[in-house]
Amino acid sequence: MARILKARLLINVSSVPHMQQIYDLKRFHSIDYSIQDTYILPTTEKIRPFFGCVKYFVNKCSINKYDYIIPTSDIFNRVIYALNKKYNLPGIKTEQIANAVSLKDVYYDIFGKLNIPCPKVYQIFDSNKNIEYDKIKYPCIIKPVHGTAGIGVKILFNEEQLIQHIETLYFNEKKILTVNDFEIELFNHERYLIQEYISGEVCSAMGFVYKGKIQIDFMHDIFPPSGQYPVELHFSGPSSYTNKINNIIIEYLNKFFKHIRLHTCPFMIDMIIRSEEHTSELQSHVRI
Repeated sequence: MARILKARLLINVSSVPHMQQIYDLKRFHSIDYSIQDTYILPTTEKIRPFFGCVKYFVNKCSINKYDYIIPTSDIFNRVIYALNKKYNLPGIKTEQIANAVSLKDVYYDIFGKLNIPCPKVYQIFDSNKNIEYDKIKYPCIIKPVHGTAGIGVKILFNEEQLIQHIETLYFNEKKILTVNDFEIELFNHERYLIQEYISGEVCSAMGFVYKGKIQIDFMHDIFPPSGQYPVELHFSGPSSYTNKINNIIIEYLNKFFKHIRLHTCPFMIDMIIRSEEHTSELQSHVRI
């Protein structure tokens, strides 16, 4: 019989599905969790709920000993990095790993070095907006370098649309939150990237890497929103591509995690299926 190890876990909850995962975990482990909406724009006004979640984590870690902090949002990875480093916990615990799993320009650059197919990045720019428009092909995608949940992501079909959209973007500098003399760098919209648009069906895989061994738990297909009020994506599982790209996903993840030296973490990976012979990694997430 498999042995189930009792662990004390800390988790930030940002959606209803995460609550179900907590109920499942609580059958075997001791769980402390903070319920906050972390899917917010990084403006001074809207970032305050996120501050509350960060303060909860810092205070909890100062009085309790945890075995693992479970990431549930890309924008929370910098916080978890700071806590893991301070309390010597497994997972995201170096600057290299924190950047690779939080900043899109960094992990797309790593994908390229490892020959992992992914959309081409045309430009990366900040508030100076120094953009070489002649190097961009359309349609294109624009997104914040440090973002989550599709916030700030938009498809543009020509140069006029791109120029107009860039004028509407919000820029802010890095924010440092101090809690009990403990400094944490928070997420920001300091830079954006312009990226190649690739069409195709989208498949997402979720699982866990433990001591370097990758386990895919579930795969589902993702469909774009439809109807008069398209507010969320549609999911269908198990994925129709499960048997076709399972080994490809494991190959890509093995390369990526070995390169950044991340040996234990949950993961999500989104793939664009252009054909049975051609798949591209859209993005990777170190979270549930």
